[in-house]
Amino acid sequence: MPTRTTIDAILSDALRDVPGVVAMATNAGGTLYEGAAGTRGTEAMTPDTIFGLA
Repeated sequence: MPTRTTIDAILSDALRDVPGVVAMATNAGGTLYEGAAGTRGTEAMTPDTIFGLA
């Protein structure tokens, strides 16, 4: 399984194409990863940022 640092780096790399990203991975035992990077307008993205999906 990738480390939190590895996943954070992948999310940061995605910011070349989009202004912000949020990711979560879970299993039956609970949350394995929760993170966010970038911005939505002038606000920093957080794991609980709400946004539309197209």
